[in-house]
Amino acid sequence: MKNYLIFGAPCTGKGTICKLLQDQNGFKHLSTGDMIRHEIEMGSRIGQVAKKVGVDKGNFMPDNFVSEMAKSHFIIDYPNVESGFLLDGYPRTIAQAKDIASFMFNRKEPFEALIHFKTDNITLLNRMKERALELNREDDTPESFKKRITIYENETKPILEYFKGKGKIIEIDASGTVEEQYALVREAMGIETSFSAIVATGSNGEIGNKNKLLWHLPDDFKYFQEKTMGKALIMGRKTYESLGRMDLPKRHIFLVTRDPNYQLAIDSLDRSGMFKGSKENVTVVHTVDDAISHSKSWSIENGKSEVMVCGGSQIYSEFFNRGLISKVYKTEVNGSFEADSHFPALDLVKSKSSPIHKKDEKHDLEFTFTEWS
Repeated sequence: MKNYLIFGAPCTGKGTICKLLQDQNGFKHLSTGDMIRHEIEMGSRIGQVAKKVGVDKGNFMPDNFVSEMAKSHFIIDYPNVESGFLLDGYPRTIAQAKDIASFMFNRKEPFEALIHFKTDNITLLNRMKERALELNREDDTPESFKKRITIYENETKPILEYFKGKGKIIEIDASGTVEEQYALVREAMGIETSFSAIVATGSNGEIGNKNKLLWHLPDDFKYFQEKTMGKALIMGRKTYESLGRMDLPKRHIFLVTRDPNYQLAIDSLDRSGMFKGSKENVTVVHTVDDAISHSKSWSIENGKSEVMVCGGSQIYSEFFNRGLISKVYKTEVNGSFEADSHFPALDLVKSKSSPIHKKDEKHDLEFTFTEWS
């Protein structure tokens, strides 16, 4: 487990980056702001202190309350964390820095590095205004923001000097887009692009028959949409066609086929109006090696760390045989089906399982969403 201190002025984008690292790489994002808002909503003792000191007006809480809150959340969340913790917005003072450094040292879990996001104040103010419009947060006002910047410069920024010589400091240029910042952070943390499989199978691993899907489950398709959104997808020609050449916006498909003329076929369908998708988000490749290299490049350029392998059975087998699949998102459909293609047996451990999705007016089969890693 690798833990990081996330450091920087308000609106550098560090919170968004932390959430991406949480969603895609198994880190736990502990944000001081989120924790305080949670305590206020719960009406806890710490929440009452936060309201009394005027956190919504840009004031900071006393060190002892913030440290108590951060450490308690760390301990509570510890059993469910895969990769490590990202402590964002804490510490904010030298006293808090000494406290958390001692706490982590005693737990024999020192921080891997302090990641410092930095950019100019004009950029930060513009981002605050955008965030205020988007999220309607009470603490995002020009007056509150300027006060927080002043406190950051006077009380928080000196922490950088405190940590010099005590560990690695990673500097991140926060002036770019989220994707650009995410790529910089991933590179600095040594995070490689990972490959995950996503599949729906019957009770015996069935996934298709005669190049057709075995069921129609709208909520399973919503799950597929959710897990693949914004990412690179790798699939074979038959899988692509079994999906009806569906439009999958905000993703990029790397389609593997031996047919040297398949790109021409896509272009022809696009011109005829028969093609539901857009050729702009489909790249035809002719080997799995090409799919791997192109999807990695695309993911780095677009700030993504996970490539989704979508089948069919030969594509799945190729990635499993190479030992490339680190995670599987699997919809387990309750039933046995006639099939000519199957999903490989898993040498992974089920890490998550949803409640059984019962039959209803839109679903004539029961199924469960599971994750394996």
